[in-house]
Parts: sequence; structure tokens; C-alpha cells
Amino acid sequence: MLIVSRAVTFALILAFAFVVLFIGVFVFHPVYVTVCEFSEHGTSKNCEQYHVLLAVLLKVGQVLSLAETWTALATIAIAGFTYALKRSTDRLWDANERQIRLARDEFISTNRPKLIVRQFILQPPVVNDVLKVDFSMFNVGNTEATVRGIAAEVALWNGRFWEPPGIDPNVKPFGPRAIRNGERISVTIMSRFNLTATQLTAIQQATFIICAVGEFTYTDALGTERRTGFRRNHQVTTDMFTASTNPDQEYEH
Repeated sequence: MLIVSRAVTFALILAFAFVVLFIGVFVFHPVYVTVCEFSEHGTSKNCEQYHVLLAVLLKVGQVLSLAETWTALATIAIAGFTYALKRSTDRLWDANERQIRLARDEFISTNRPKLIVRQFILQPPVVNDVLKVDFSMFNVGNTEATVRGIAAEVALWNGRFWEPPGIDPNVKPFGPRAIRNGERISVTIMSRFNLTATQLTAIQQATFIICAVGEFTYTDALGTERRTGFRRNHQVTTDMFTASTNPDQEYEH
């Protein structure tokens, strides 16, 4: 703004100096022109000599006395006013839109979505078939969440490590699926192996534990990525799943 103001000031000073110089030249070195009136037939009459400055003023007065001149000036003034009003309205709309976006972003940041997992159910294990677990995903937050990826499966834990083939860490696309606040969707995950008779016996004897383990990634309306991780261990005696106490396995970020 400071640079623009200096440039405008310099231009005004230069224009003023030019006007003063122009007037000074014609005052100290008078220049006269002949001004004539014209008849209806185009012949000149009543020709007189006028100082050039006075002649210019007379010509300006004649132009200003025409109705067309005032119409043109009024049109220019209206156009200028309309343009200024449009610029002012556009700036007002831009300011309002920025305020709306800011308020929306603040609301979403404060009232974020939050996905949790509940209601784990083990489908009856069948030899030579994959293990399957059904569960529900809830959005207990205040705004919409969009699920975008999943890395989850059913695996067997022998008390020390995962039975082969272990856990697949690769995230797979999921959807994208939008979940409104308060909405629930059902999800089914399965093992990457077929259950053997020996494994089924170990499960029934609680030597092997069936686990539903994984992570979901989702985004809020601002595109912020969030994660929900879980590990649920199946209890043979109650046919229910319990959550792990390890915060590296159970989390909601």
C-alpha cells in the first residue's frame, strides 16, 4: 500500500506541474485563435480572436450545454457507481464466505467424527473353511466420517505369536463409505487360511485364541485422516469377545 500511495502522489504532483507549466506558457506567451460563428448554410460570421485558454473554456461550455453531453456523463457516472457497488458487494460476499468456511472448519475440528467397533460375533467355525467374524462400526462423533481403508482379519494366537500366515499389515481400500453421526454399518472379516481339525481342537481347548485384529482409516469433512485400531480375543466359554488392554492394539485417534 505504501508503494502505491507514493506512485499516486508522484503522478498527481507531475500532473499539477504540467498544468502549471501549460498555463504559464500561455500566460507569458499569449497565443490567440480565431473563433467564428457559423450560419445555417455553413458560412462563417462574427469571427473574433480569443486567447487560447478562453477559447478552450468557450468550447467546453458549448459542449457542456448539449443534452447529449449530460446524458453521457450521467451514464458514465451510473456505470462507475454500479461497478463500485459490484466490487463492494463482491468483497462483502468473499468476507462472508471466508467467515462461513472458518466457522465450519472450527465446528468440524471441535465436533470431530469418531468411529468405534462393537458387537463382535464369531460365525461357527467349520473345518476346511475360513474363520469369519461379524462386527459393527459406529460413528459416535458429531460429524460425518468417510471410511477409506482397512487392514483387518481373523487370526489365531497361540499365546506367544500368531499362527501362520500371521497378520497382513497391508491396508486395503474400503469404500469410500460415508458414515453419518449416530449411524452403524456391519463389517465381516475373515482369516487368510482354512481351519484344520487340529486347530479347531486347539481352539476348543483354549490353546489357540481366535482374534479379530485390525485398523480402519477414515477422514473427516476437512480431509483429516484418523484411525481406529482394535484387537478382540474370543472366549470359548462365553462365546464373547474381550478387548485387548494394549493401547497399541486398541485406540481411537
